[in-house]
Order: sequence, then structure tokens, then C-alpha cells
Amino acid sequence: MSQSPSELVVILKALADESRLRILRALTHRSLCVCELAAFLGLAMSTVSEHLSVLHDAGLVRSVRAGTWVNYFLAELEEGDPRKLLLRLVEQMTGEKEQWKQELARLHRIDRRKILGKPAEIGMRKG
Repeated sequence: MSQSPSELVVILKALADESRLRILRALTHRSLCVCELAAFLGLAMSTVSEHLSVLHDAGLVRSVRAGTWVNYFLAELEEGDPRKLLLRLVEQMTGEKEQWKQELARLHRIDRRKILGKPAEIGMRKG
């Protein structure tokens, strides 16, 4: 599947942001809701939603509603799809980094039920 030049620009712009790369890496491990991603990234839920919209428009993530939750996950891409190659590259470039290992450990401790018990703390960044 080949992309037009304008589609390629959308995909590359989606990957040209550290927060979006962190979202993609997190989604390689499990599906997550906006509140979990906000807690993970330390960003406001509205900001995370904007990032997810960019990733969705690039065809990199999908979502599914499950009751009151909207869960985000990596898009299932065909083997020859350039986006799949780019996602593999992102994973390879970040996979062995100590910073990512620490973030992954933190990601595993994030639980939406605990987050919702403390709504004022969700995605609040100090400074």
C-alpha cells in the first residue's frame, strides 16, 4: 500500500512529536484510555485527545468504545504498509533505552479506576 505525498506528510508529522511517540510506544503494550495516557504523559486529557486525533488521522491508532470507556490501540496494518515499518522503527529506537524501561514500569502501575478517584490530579503538570 503506497501513500500519496500528502498522506506521507500527515504520517511523518504525526511521528514528529515526542508525546505522540510515547503514546505509540505505550500502545504497543496494551490499549489505553485518554485518562490513562494523560496520567502516563503528565498532560491534560484535552492535549492527549488532540495527540490521539493526529495519530488517528495518520492511520496509526484506532479506538473502540467499551461502555463509558473509549480504548485506543495501534491500528492493525498490512505487512507492506509503510506505517507498519515506521512503527517498528519507533519501537526499535526506543525499546532498549533506560528511560523507556522506566516509563514502561510506570505505565504498568497506571489504573484508570485509581485515576478517576483523583480527578484533580489527572494530567496536571507542575511548572
